[in-house]
Amino acid sequence: MVFSKDSLGRRKDVALSAGATFAGQSGLKADRITRYERRNSTNDPITRDTLLSINGNITIPAAWQFGVAISKASKWAASAEAGLQDWQVFSGLDNNRSELAKSWYIAAGAELTPDYLSQKLLDRITYRTGFRYEYSPFLVNGNQVKDFGINFGLSLPAGRSSIDLGIYHRSAR
Repeated sequence: MVFSKDSLGRRKDVALSAGATFAGQSGLKADRITRYERRNSTNDPITRDTLLSINGNITIPAAWQFGVAISKASKWAASAEAGLQDWQVFSGLDNNRSELAKSWYIAAGAELTPDYLSQKLLDRITYRTGFRYEYSPFLVNGNQVKDFGINFGLSLPAGRSSIDLGIYHRSAR
């Protein structure tokens, strides 16, 4: 959806978009083979033995994602996204349920270009920032792993191209 004029008739060039995705639960056929192999100094096999061979199915849980973005042409943009997936329904090859939890995340980002037509370099730089916070499906000592990331970046104009610089920090606990 694009809003071209406000209530006073001024041109706004603001675009708003939203979306959602759903990936249903799925199953995969898989094989797991564990072999023991002893080799000589020229890397030729001397002995081989299959220790384990399992054929079965893996169940991957359904996943939901939602997002929204708003922007003003060549000036600024902001977006947000969220997703969730119930890994408690995951099952491995031998139908064992894993010690996994429901996972979810949220993420947001924004960018600003003060004046891309300006003669001043600082006005033509695009400034960016974003973050992501997630409860991953993994449990460590019964506690769900949390992950946080934040980033900052710049796009410096260089003729018809740009030089992009960024700093990213990630922390899991």
